[in-house]
Amino acid sequence: LFMDLAAHMLDIVDLLVEYQARPNHRVAAFVQKDAMSEAAITAMACREIYMTPGSAMGAALPISVSEHGVQALDSTKVGEKFASAMRAKCRTASEAAGHNPLIVEAMMNHDVELYVGKDANGTAIVFAPSTGGQEQDTTDWLEQPHILIERDRLLTLTPEEGINAGVVRGTASDYDQLAVAMGLQSWADAGDYARKTAKRRAILIEQNNRQFQLLHDEIDSVVNTARRLQRR
Repeated sequence: LFMDLAAHMLDIVDLLVEYQARPNHRVAAFVQKDAMSEAAITAMACREIYMTPGSAMGAALPISVSEHGVQALDSTKVGEKFASAMRAKCRTASEAAGHNPLIVEAMMNHDVELYVGKDANGTAIVFAPSTGGQEQDTTDWLEQPHILIERDRLLTLTPEEGINAGVVRGTASDYDQLAVAMGLQSWADAGDYARKTAKRRAILIEQNNRQFQLLHDEIDSVVNTARRLQRR
């Protein structure tokens, strides 16, 4: 998946989980510039993630857009219900891809504070503090533990931060370098299959957009009704 966009469709996440569960199926996300919001969640659902130098990935706070403007989806009790379900779905997809679910949670939830360190084998360990921003006693054996993201901020990873956190496999400036990083001899042209698949996906995305808009309008109606009742 070649990513250079501010958003993507979360429905693709379900397809990635299903696809990667099949034998001998390999999926890699290539973040070419920015993968923000849903694009970051889509990338985190891939087992392999590669990034170009200078790119970034994260900042996926669920939001609601209405006549009152843009606000965090979890700013209302009704919105929190949907935001909580969305975060759970994304954690599950990320974990299925072999990533620490705390990382995608920190991209979507600014109440999460994370630290990262390395074990004796050099493997990155990402963990949340137990209380008050202090590292857990059980992680004293980690080498060079340091804060990855402070509370009240959304996690956005640079390539170096992603590699140090054990999420990103490596960097590549172009497709040739990406092939080398993935251990591939060359790329194969998908031909008409890719175009037909993209067309079907575009139709599905349009359908999902309409369904999301209907759901959003329903949530907005419930919130506005609740506000009117509170004024009485």
